[in-house]
Amino acid sequence: MTSFSGVVSDPNAEDSERTTKKIQFIDNVISEDHADYLQMIFNDNFPWYASPSTYAQDQFWSNSAVLYNKDESNPVVDPRHSYFLPILFNACKEQDLRIYEPLRIHCGLIYKDQGGSNHRPHIELERPHHTLIYYVNDCDGPTKIFNGGDIVQKINPKKGRCFIMNGDTWHSSSHPKNYSHRITVTINFVVKGYYYKDETGKPLHFE
Repeated sequence: MTSFSGVVSDPNAEDSERTTKKIQFIDNVISEDHADYLQMIFNDNFPWYASPSTYAQDQFWSNSAVLYNKDESNPVVDPRHSYFLPILFNACKEQDLRIYEPLRIHCGLIYKDQGGSNHRPHIELERPHHTLIYYVNDCDGPTKIFNGGDIVQKINPKKGRCFIMNGDTWHSSSHPKNYSHRITVTINFVVKGYYYKDETGKPLHFE
């Protein structure tokens, strides 16, 4: 497992990646065999569900699947969710974060040239959390990180790569142009000992 102190270590990084060290990514977060196995899961008649994009008015539908959801109003516990937990455990250990609890594991599939050139920025959940994004396959179509409406960082997909960001970080996907498809796994979770803020700005602390 290799950790980078910022995305500047990627020789293929775009200019925004070379100058921005806000988000740290990890390559080879799981073993090569494990990464191959996870990719195989999605190649083996995986039950994708077509759904509207983050903003329905975009008229862009993507394929998604929720493997785990702690929300009591819509709980989901797919047995396959456990295959993806080592990604979270390894990444948090690498970045010295302690896990309080996972909240949701969500998978997404975007096809080549799908959804136009600009996918809308979004956050995953309204409640305080952190977000991990894992790239299942080698492809193009970077994840864009926003600050104040401006793109401040782009992280290129690579099989076995992941990164962690605060849950209030606005970000967007983008479609691949040179590969047939792009698969990501997004894990939302709460960090133990981290001081979040609720909707009124009051600190929230989980131990």
